[in-house]
Amino acid sequence: MSEEDLYQFQKEITAFQSEIDYYIEDILSEIDRKEKREYIRSLAFSSSDIFPKRNYKPMLTFPFITKQLYLSHSNGELLSELMSFTLTFIEYYDIVDDLIDGDVIDSYKKNVLIGKELLQSLLVQQLTRLEDSVIDYYCRNIMPMWGGDMEELRSKPSRKRYLEIVGKQANIFSTIAGIVSIISESGEFGLEKAEKFGDVYFKFDQFILDGEQYKAGDPDPWNAWNLLPEEEVRELISGWQETLEILVTDLPEKRAQLLRPLIAIDIESWNPS
Repeated sequence: MSEEDLYQFQKEITAFQSEIDYYIEDILSEIDRKEKREYIRSLAFSSSDIFPKRNYKPMLTFPFITKQLYLSHSNGELLSELMSFTLTFIEYYDIVDDLIDGDVIDSYKKNVLIGKELLQSLLVQQLTRLEDSVIDYYCRNIMPMWGGDMEELRSKPSRKRYLEIVGKQANIFSTIAGIVSIISESGEFGLEKAEKFGDVYFKFDQFILDGEQYKAGDPDPWNAWNLLPEEEVRELISGWQETLEILVTDLPEKRAQLLRPLIAIDIESWNPS
C-alpha cells in the first residue's frame, strides 16, 4: 500500500465519520417521539458499556465500503437511502448477534430486546425507501444468515461447523453489496461480483476480528484461532485477501484507492498469539 493510498484513506474516513451523523439523524427522523429517538441513538449508534465487545458504535467499515462500491457504478442518487439502510441493518444484526452470544450486560438485556424490535421496524422502513426489487432480493438472501446463528446455538464448536456458520453469516454483507449492484443497475455480472466481494470481505474481516479477540484473551470458543490450525487460518485470510485485491482492481481507481488500506494486512508478520 502506497503512502498516497493511506493518506487519502485517512482523509476520507475522517470525513465519513462526520457524514455518518447525517445518516443517523435521517434514520432517527422516522421515529415519532423524542424519547424513543434518543433510546435508539444511545443503544445502536453510540458507544456504551452495554455491549462490552463493541468498542465503537456505529460500525464504520461496512458502510464505508458500501458507499465506495455504490459510487463506483452510479451518480449517488440513492446514497442517503442506501447508507441509512446499511447502518440500520448492520447495527440490528450486531445487536442480535450480541444477544445470542451473551455479549450484553445482564441488567440491560430487556432494554436491548425492546431496542431490537424498534430497530427491526426501522429496517423495514429503510428497505421500502429503496427500489421494490430490493425487498424481494433482501428477503430471499438474508434467510441463510439467520440459519448460521441457529447453527451456533445448537452446535458444539468445531472447525467444520465454524466455517459453515461464518459462510452463512457472510450473507449479511454479500446481501448489502448485492443491493448496491441492484440499485446501480450493474447487471447480472455486476451482481455476481458484488456478492462475491461482500461474502469474501465479511469472512476476511471476521477472521481478523477473531485474531484480535484471541490475542486479547477472549474465551469465546467460536473463534477461528481456537478451532483451526494457525497455518490454515493464515492461508484462508491470505486467499481472501488476494481475491479482494483482484476485485478491487475492477473499480474506478479513486474508489479502489480508498478500499486497499482495508485489506492491506501483512498476514505473514501478523501475530495474534
